Amino acid sequence: LSRAICDVACLEREQRCKLGSGMVWIAEGPVERRTKLPGGFCLNRALLEIACNITVYRITPIFMTLRNATVIETWDWPSEMKKVAKIFDGHEGVFVQFGDSLTLAEPNTVWARTGNGQTPKERTFLKWAHAGENNEKDGWYLAATPIQTQGRYCTTFTASIGCSAKYSLRGRRGLPPLRELIAAYNPQMALYAIGASDIIRNTPVDKYIEHVERAINLLKKNGTVPILSTLAPFREQHDDVLKTNQALRKLAEQKKVPLLDLYAEMKNRNKDVFEFLADDAVHLTWTPPKGPPTEVHFLKSGYSLRCYLTVRKGMEIKEKVFDVRRFARGHKQQNSEGD
Repeated sequence: LSRAICDVACLEREQRCKLGSGMVWIAEGPVERRTKLPGGFCLNRALLEIACNITVYRITPIFMTLRNATVIETWDWPSEMKKVAKIFDGHEGVFVQFGDSLTLAEPNTVWARTGNGQTPKERTFLKWAHAGENNEKDGWYLAATPIQTQGRYCTTFTASIGCSAKYSLRGRRGLPPLRELIAAYNPQMALYAIGASDIIRNTPVDKYIEHVERAINLLKKNGTVPILSTLAPFREQHDDVLKTNQALRKLAEQKKVPLLDLYAEMKNRNKDVFEFLADDAVHLTWTPPKGPPTEVHFLKSGYSLRCYLTVRKGMEIKEKVFDVRRFARGHKQQNSEGD
């Protein structure tokens, strides 16, 4: 077995890690292993268990059901985000989404708030994140609840139809400037998923990235862990989406922030990413939005996939940043009491 091919620190029960050429295992963990099968071939089960010190439930093709994201960042964002989390002084678990029409669409939040098929760990996280409380701590409620409607334009507490990166900073159609939203809700982490309207408006990529970077800086200054999302596909202007997503990936790496690579997650599941688009060729498919979260349902509901990946990314950040800091503080306190 050769080492350091999969950038995975922890494999949980029912979580799968890609190995070699299109093979995955299911492992019972947590287990810290970075291994691959030479040439993509599978060793026999007993040898694999001994070599990797894990329990192998089955080896299966990659297209089967996954319980986690398939795209993993190559940069060390947890270390940087621990520094950001040190200055946070808000209410624990507040997880908001800043976005546009894809964010405020009800199917984008249904599974997190009322969906079925959630694992115990997912339910625990969603309770911690106030999902379903329908108040100012519930980021899914804030994203999907309308507060102003003007014709075809709708604005919720944290999102607005047609919102671009520039207008997010300035505010528009009842949506306050980002600085004011951060102050109002003081989130512990926030998904920044704005950019579709910049594609439609033909905003130059460098100008768009400049606005996004300003937003990230505002969040970090507040002690909020920002999650940067790539854009979903467009049937038209698709080349613009690809260029913008490359720039977003580069920015996330430069700023050392977590990335939810929505486009790549879709591409990994269906090479024809346009299959995730509704008839208008811009918004996502939505049937059935309530789950359960399986690959079959994800291919029918782009919104379900987006919601699911948002939850899983939040869980990852909680585990790698907030829980680690809490453990470190507790350990330090025990040592001081012992002294």
